[in-house]
Amino acid sequence: MHDVRPVQQLPHRPARRDPFAPLLGSERAEMMRRHVREGLVTHSVPTGGAPQPVTVFDDGRARVNLGTNNYLGLAGDPQVVEAAISALRQYGTTAAGSRILNGTTRLHLTLEQELAEHYGTEDAVIVSSGVNANVAVLSTSCAPGDVLLVDAHAHASLHTAP
Repeated sequence: MHDVRPVQQLPHRPARRDPFAPLLGSERAEMMRRHVREGLVTHSVPTGGAPQPVTVFDDGRARVNLGTNNYLGLAGDPQVVEAAISALRQYGTTAAGSRILNGTTRLHLTLEQELAEHYGTEDAVIVSSGVNANVAVLSTSCAPGDVLLVDAHAHASLHTAP
């Protein structure tokens, strides 16, 4: 016989967790809450276009974008946009799978070869994010029990990893 229990009804909208809870009582947490109230933190306001040094968000406000991955400022560059459109026409909107299985395109291989030649290295690997770069490097070069010393200014994913 199975032990059947009623499923507890979840609230329609779960309570929002305070993103600054780990910093409770600290000046930094209070500063971040103030920034959210004043609209300086835009994690929930969508942008109205390509990220630029000053980005206009859907709420109509222009803000200096200090949290962008558009490091080189090329997201809205006409040549880059046209190259992306050309690649979309040839390869579609997504790869068939992950790079390790069947998602590698000629574009990946060409870019990796050009980067290796440019930097004078034997080979190069491109990844889609800082988190993926860290996973790739650390999972292939570290073993259980290794001790890693991480600089305070290293990518955020190294500081928030479990």
